Amino acid sequence: MRLRDMKYMLDKYNSQIAITVSNSGHKKMITGLQKSLNAINELSCLDFLDDDIKRFESLGNIYHLRSPEDKVEVESLISNQIVSYINIVKEKLNGFITLIDKSMSKQDKNTVSVKLPNFNTLDELEKFTKKLNKAFQSGITNKEIDGQFNLQGFDTGSMWMEILVSSSAALLILGKIIDAAQKIAINSQQYLNAKALYERTVLQNEQVKKQTEASDAFLEGLQKSINAITDAEIKNVIEGSDYSAEAIGEIKKSAELFAGLINDGAQFHPSLDAPPEAVEAFPESPQSLEEPQKLLETLTENFPKE
Repeated sequence: MRLRDMKYMLDKYNSQIAITVSNSGHKKMITGLQKSLNAINELSCLDFLDDDIKRFESLGNIYHLRSPEDKVEVESLISNQIVSYINIVKEKLNGFITLIDKSMSKQDKNTVSVKLPNFNTLDELEKFTKKLNKAFQSGITNKEIDGQFNLQGFDTGSMWMEILVSSSAALLILGKIIDAAQKIAINSQQYLNAKALYERTVLQNEQVKKQTEASDAFLEGLQKSINAITDAEIKNVIEGSDYSAEAIGEIKKSAELFAGLINDGAQFHPSLDAPPEAVEAFPESPQSLEEPQKLLETLTENFPKE
């Protein structure tokens, strides 16, 4: 999980953790505990609240109690324990939120976050960035869209690149292109797999290649299928717009490049502060929660001492 997603999650649930304590005869009435525990449990996937959750579980029925009013009456001693446990959790969350804030650059509403595939060599990274640059260039720098883009930075502690787009209009069309690209990538996968298998088993054997007159026709047929999928998706991108043939060609090229990058393992996300219409335009990408505890530990270890 990248730091921005982690911070968003921490902010979201931290705001839901709050209780009020009032007198109820010789006991205490706690309001909001159920909502607070639900929020804490949602954060359990980050693996750094395990001890806190165990402390709440030690309260027995109070931990599992559910009521429409979200109120529970307890002895004063138990009330003090609950308040202490909540305060410990809040201190942890506020501390990590502050730490992440200081470790990250500010993200613009027109920022696109790019999750990089797992690279083993710098050559692979170089090839990827060249394709990425061309995909952005083809997609939004034509005369009709007149957009620009530049590298904003890298997300700390993860393989994420931040690309700043010049306008909300350019971000919107980019989201549509990437959405089309993901559909192209998914729907073309069976054809790409068939092509790769055919090239390995037939075309690498020169003798078999010479004897197989249908090889070119077979590959041409696969490419036509991919082109048909691409053309159908590009129609959805340009629907309602009056783009020139040249601009449409560039948009198609951009979608094909993005599809290739997605097949390589890249993901593309709008800023957490992006306009709603831009968020809607971008496709949903699978989210990963791999080793969040390790990321938190690494961040803490590497954060500069004041």
